Amino acid sequence: MFGAAFLLPVTRSRSAARKCLMLISVGARQGREGDTMKRNMGMVDRVIRMVAGLAIATAGIYFQNLLGLIAIIPIATALVGFCPLYAPFGFSTRGKDV
Repeated sequence: MFGAAFLLPVTRSRSAARKCLMLISVGARQGREGDTMKRNMGMVDRVIRMVAGLAIATAGIYFQNLLGLIAIIPIATALVGFCPLYAPFGFSTRGKDV
């Protein structure tokens, strides 16, 4: 049995599920200063990832194999603007915030 979303832990009580949802919503509302998923990708990086992701997905469909599922990763990071591999190293292609 899953919680309210597949990312939430399975809880037996409703109050624990509410606390989890509240923590997630508070984290989402913290804004740019306290956000752990601060954007770290510039527009050029995002466009390159989107094009590469679409090419991988197209190749997966054309060759009819599941390798095209790898396209989810560059497409998702391009849409969100956050690369989890950049974060531990403090790397960013975004440039200075205006």
